[in-house]
Amino acid sequence: MLYRQAYDGVYAFDWDDGSIVWHYIDYALSPYESPYTDENGTTVYSINTGGIIADGKMYTYNTEHTESWPLTRGWGLLCINITTGERVWRIANPMTIGAIADGYLAAADSRDGYQYVFGKGKTATSITAPDMVITKGDGIVIKGTVLTNHPLK
Repeated sequence: MLYRQAYDGVYAFDWDDGSIVWHYIDYALSPYESPYTDENGTTVYSINTGGIIADGKMYTYNTEHTESWPLTRGWGLLCINITTGERVWRIANPMTIGAIADGYLAAADSRDGYQYVFGKGKTATSITAPDMVITKGDGIVIKGTVLTNHPLK
């Protein structure tokens, strides 16, 4: 497939015949929040930028050629499945993608001046239970904790 970001979303084209395989549309959170619309007149956010593909997903963000003031609310960083065109996740703030390696994505947010890294963090599970024989019908308390961070999906 060949991918193209546009003012009305992201397109995936069949490499052999040029047909549209899928069209991802990032609908605006409220009407009139953006000057762009789909074919039905529904307000959409523009994705007029490039993208980076890694592990079967495209990472891109909302932007346009010249950002208007006041800044458009609702723009974000997007993760799209490149096979189906379905959104995997979306983070508020249109961060510029730096690099992707070893399951981590680095992105800079020009609105707050911070550099962010997304990826799988530490994961741990612990369980405690009494070390004794339990008679049938008696109660027992099992305690545990799970520390997990979701990976880039």
